[in-house]
Amino acid sequence: MIDQRFSAHEFNARGRNTEASRDLARSLRSTIVEELLADVRALGQKVAASLNAVGHSVSEVDFEVDQHGLAAVTFIDRSSGESREEHRLRFNLDLIVSVGFPDYEDNVG
Repeated sequence: MIDQRFSAHEFNARGRNTEASRDLARSLRSTIVEELLADVRALGQKVAASLNAVGHSVSEVDFEVDQHGLAAVTFIDRSSGESREEHRLRFNLDLIVSVGFPDYEDNVG
């Protein structure tokens, strides 16, 4: 849940170009992925239902989240068999989240 842990004050208190601000940004990235994954999966289910209404048999078979801000959901029509060669239709939904607090130095002047 996005809360006071990620406030502007908390980021500013950790400073620019610090490991502490990068750690907080990574934590925010993970929180955003967690919050959005359910929505991404629900949208995939909606697409699968539309495809199934026109003759496919698509269902969610896998989802994964990694520590680098990537979430992936896979839907496959396995009505012709389980092996990859027999899959009739497949789609993936990938969610990539990037978060950063200024991590650069201003050399203007």
